[in-house]
Amino acid sequence: MVCKAIKEFFRTGYMPQSVSATKLVILPKVKCPQTTAKFRPISCCNGLYKCIYKLLCLRIREVLPSLIQHNQAAFVLGRELLYNVLICQDIVRGTQREHISPRCLLKIDLQMAFDSVHWAFLRELLHALKFPHIFTKWIMVCVTSVDFHIHING
Repeated sequence: MVCKAIKEFFRTGYMPQSVSATKLVILPKVKCPQTTAKFRPISCCNGLYKCIYKLLCLRIREVLPSLIQHNQAAFVLGRELLYNVLICQDIVRGTQREHISPRCLLKIDLQMAFDSVHWAFLRELLHALKFPHIFTKWIMVCVTSVDFHIHING
């Protein structure tokens, strides 16, 4: 039954709302949380959705290293995010040297970067990178059809 449903998705590109429905469970990190930062969100997806998503990830994994620059360390096998932290530390130490021109560092908070992605841009990017139309359709269905339900305290 599961295999049949997955094959049907890849054949038609259609995902029923019940498959993409996701519960966002908000758990407190502390006893009496007063701010949203004191809660931990946990996403509970449908198992069928996870299988489809995993299969898509396995397919795209092969080409990711050629799409992601070497200075972008996350999401590529064999690259460590820690390398960028070490490079940043070296740069900060360099700004404290005497006899150099004035320097400035800028820290950008990318915690919510996914929330600011415009789906039309993602579609155009996949097209520009020459991903097959059907693959782009599968990705877009997975990211645009998710229906979130927030659960707090059960």
